[in-house]
Amino acid sequence: MIYVFLYNKYLKGLILQKSICFSLILFFLPSVGFSEWKSIAENSKAQIYVDLGSIRKVDDGIKSIWSLKNFSKAQKKAKSRQFKIELDCEQEEYRKLIRFSFTGFFSSGLPIKDYFKAEDWHSINDDELFKAVFTSVCARKK
Repeated sequence: MIYVFLYNKYLKGLILQKSICFSLILFFLPSVGFSEWKSIAENSKAQIYVDLGSIRKVDDGIKSIWSLKNFSKAQKKAKSRQFKIELDCEQEEYRKLIRFSFTGFFSSGLPIKDYFKAEDWHSINDDELFKAVFTSVCARKK
């Protein structure tokens, strides 16, 4: 009789532990790895998206954001690239800090290993797609 009581108490504790773990997983899961990509511009080579929730103020007049390019034609096997970029809203310049390449659209498929070094500042007029990102992000008050 005592064994049955202890076994039932053990099962209740195990079920409680599992339900707590499951609740924590559900709570933290939406904040890991999900982005809401908003289309900003496109041309014959690519379409560019931004995650407006990733905008951060780095310094006076400088903001950072995650952007994503889906290519019309694969470039070195890459169909999409995700960039962490900084935008200097006062000097009208941008630079790419981080780049990830993928075999599928929207950062899907296999990641492609490629060497990327953070770039120097460029004029926003050098790239029409990043100019559209600049216009969209620097117009926002944050």
